[in-house]
Amino acid sequence: MFEASLDVLINHGFVNFSMGGVAKQANIAVGTIYLYFKHKEDLLNQLYLKLYKESVDRFLEHYNPNDSFRESLKLVWVNCLKHSINHYTESHFLEQYYKSPYIYDSPKQMAEQMKKPIHDIIQKGKELGLVRSDLDNEMIFLGMLGFLRELANEHVGNVYFLDEDRINKAFEMSWNMIIALLYNLNFEDYGNSILAVSGFDAALHHFINAGCGVHEKKLSVRSSFLDFFAFYLSALV
Repeated sequence: MFEASLDVLINHGFVNFSMGGVAKQANIAVGTIYLYFKHKEDLLNQLYLKLYKESVDRFLEHYNPNDSFRESLKLVWVNCLKHSINHYTESHFLEQYYKSPYIYDSPKQMAEQMKKPIHDIIQKGKELGLVRSDLDNEMIFLGMLGFLRELANEHVGNVYFLDEDRINKAFEMSWNMIIALLYNLNFEDYGNSILAVSGFDAALHHFINAGCGVHEKKLSVRSSFLDFFAFYLSALV
């Protein structure tokens, strides 16, 4: 019935969606549908929750909390892109239905709660000092999601073909959008910042001592530190 409902929505839209149309598409009696759903709004809301849960499950497929933050984020990011392409119809329905007047408050709230695992990944990046703390988790999530949707739209529409190289470059754009601004780092008190990442504090200490001291003007080490940081991240992630 869910599959038939999605087919009816694709062919006729929300306004012309009806239980009779679903019954005809599924080749069942209309009364059978009412055994499971009170009315069409109930059916649509249950369809939305089902597809939303499946989408989040695909986002987190093969996710391992023990992986590095960048590796974890890229996995979820690529999974999201693949979902948006391979399940384009479902993705389009989720986006449109969320904005429609037909959705109930409870499914919308449940959908928000399903984002938590992804928000937790972003929060992990903040706690490591890798992600900008001036952006809230939802803003970061929506910023990446909007970019992914546009990429999927262009790819599915045969406007902009996404190969592995373009996908990697697109992820780099998203990564650069959320990476912590290095000029906000406090070199004199780095215990609670990104310097606390395993191995990084010792490496930076050696780097600074080899060049100029911590108590010298911070701007004097920042340029060289950026090069060092980029090298370190490439090895870390």
